[in-house]
Amino acid sequence: MKIQLHIGTEKTGTTTIQHFCRDQRDSLLEKHILYPEALGKTNHTKLIAALQNVNRVKSIRQRQGIHKKSNVRVLYHQLIERLTKEIEQKSPQKMVISNEHLSSRLASSKELLSLKKFLANFSEDIEVYVYLRRQDEFLLSRYSTSVKNGRTKPFSIPKVNQERLDFYYDHLLEMWSQVFGQNTIHVRVFQKDLLVNRDIVSDFCDFLDIPLTAKSRVSHNISLDWKLLEFLRELNGHLPPFIDGRVNPARANLVQVLSKIQKEMPKTTLIPVDRQDLREFFLRFQEGNNKIAQLYLNKEELFSYETVIREPINISEDSQVASFNLSLADTLKYCADIWKIKQVEIDKIKSQLKV
Repeated sequence: MKIQLHIGTEKTGTTTIQHFCRDQRDSLLEKHILYPEALGKTNHTKLIAALQNVNRVKSIRQRQGIHKKSNVRVLYHQLIERLTKEIEQKSPQKMVISNEHLSSRLASSKELLSLKKFLANFSEDIEVYVYLRRQDEFLLSRYSTSVKNGRTKPFSIPKVNQERLDFYYDHLLEMWSQVFGQNTIHVRVFQKDLLVNRDIVSDFCDFLDIPLTAKSRVSHNISLDWKLLEFLRELNGHLPPFIDGRVNPARANLVQVLSKIQKEMPKTTLIPVDRQDLREFFLRFQEGNNKIAQLYLNKEELFSYETVIREPINISEDSQVASFNLSLADTLKYCADIWKIKQVEIDKIKSQLKV
């Protein structure tokens, strides 16, 4: 059995890919391809919870209800047992594993060796697949995700050192190649006009050479515009996702509610980022990016450096824009919108209880 390991990176359509694999699980199995449930029904986050350094009890483990180091080892053995059983029942020729945090949360060779040892329980035929997104786009998109996950600090362009594997892709792939072998690493650029059919699912199926059983062009991550994102960032200080290391029930489905609000409004807010600062940030990684292009893709450049950033991200043309103030009117409107949506949810529950 071959194992195809999709490691992200983050913000490269992984959620859409994972929903496709989940929804087409039965169809894929008919083609002798297993998308295992033992590691997670949609995203295989349990693998990260079991393999990440036990001294780092982060949000992934907290969301899995793991609050003690001793529970991590228990989970590790449970996954082996459950995945072994699933493979024995399904008898696949290939197994596809997908989790974007494999490329960001497993940040050491020791953790990757633990991953390889885990996978060796099932097969030693392992291929690694990764999408890379230009770092300026990734920076802005990741900020959005971090706010959804509870960030309270305003946006800033970070001063990253070369130990930051989430930005220095050449160092990331070097570490993976040392553990799994350079010939097992497969790289593609996450850029819409380079994707097969301009669609991440079509491209993913082509990348892994699996049948495209159905098309999925729906994005499962609704991006919030800058104004709504800043509203959430301020609200995070009052409704954090975790309290004392445990999920905060009062936050409930706040992000999903804001996503509903976003669907009803145009994204017109300009991002308060200096274009030149963003370009300088992107150019820090040019040498390493081009090294990847030459090593894995047989071309000179990984990305185009002629443009600052690609659409549809909307950056202010004013290079002096350095701050963003959310108006009282905007704040009250968002509060009213949240109230209306929650009232609809309450009325629905009431009607169900009457039945």
